[in-house]
Amino acid sequence: MVLSCERDVLDLFWRFIVIPGECSGDLVVKLVVVDSLTFPFLHNSSNSLSKTRLLSLAVEKLHVIASQHNVSVVLTNQLSTRVCPGMESNLIPSQGESYGQSMNQRLIVGCYHSNHHAAVLFKSVNTPYTSAMFQVSL
Repeated sequence: MVLSCERDVLDLFWRFIVIPGECSGDLVVKLVVVDSLTFPFLHNSSNSLSKTRLLSLAVEKLHVIASQHNVSVVLTNQLSTRVCPGMESNLIPSQGESYGQSMNQRLIVGCYHSNHHAAVLFKSVNTPYTSAMFQVSL
């Protein structure tokens, strides 16, 4: 099951209400992918505390769905570049890192060269930091 968060925060949370029904119906669901979790929050409010609270609530709701229905949940998110002192730059989640503390694993996937990509295991509870190159072929 793939959920695309294209509209607003209410649409996102409405989909969280629908997921348990989909998981317990005739359809066998083992993976829930939420595409662009933070997109509804980008232009919604200038109150960053409210955004963080709602994002944390969304992640918590997905944890509950995963444990109650024995499904894996994958969240995708946009990245931003943070420029640090000394002109060094780091990739960070677009809405900050505070809600990401409740996630077990974080994987950053990106384009390295023209058709070569890299996947970096950024955070894991049981695996050390590691990376791998891969190529997408059609």
